[in-house]
Amino acid sequence: MEYTLKFEMPYINCDNFKEKDLINLLGVFTGTRINDMISKYTYGNIKFSDSDKQHKYPIVNELDNFTRSKTNCIIFDMAEKYNHKYQKLFVYQSLNRENSYYGIVGLKQDGQPTPHIYFLDLDYSVLIINMCRMIQNNTERYNHG
Repeated sequence: MEYTLKFEMPYINCDNFKEKDLINLLGVFTGTRINDMISKYTYGNIKFSDSDKQHKYPIVNELDNFTRSKTNCIIFDMAEKYNHKYQKLFVYQSLNRENSYYGIVGLKQDGQPTPHIYFLDLDYSVLIINMCRMIQNNTERYNHG
């Protein structure tokens, strides 16, 4: 499956996850209330078209399994029993020398991408708190940070 999203902040690069970090992150999810809000997760690969020089429109492809050279996104399917505004949440990481961070993009039930929460500290608890706020508040845009 392929999804085209929209980043509100241009020039963001999505870096590959390390398998150990991903296992730890997913392990933390199982101990939080957000685990009940998610029906399943899959791995994804974010890329940008050659014409998208500003990296504003990421193209996400679902992967069958984890691959070190391709997995730079986790795709969370929202549990239908809660009737969420979003059908999916996409989590990526961006690593660089000065600052590393997580980002989240939602995909609404009607297939429209929104919102984009970016520059979240590379910390599991910060990521989970922002995902919970996004889901529970059903907000179009949440102030990140």
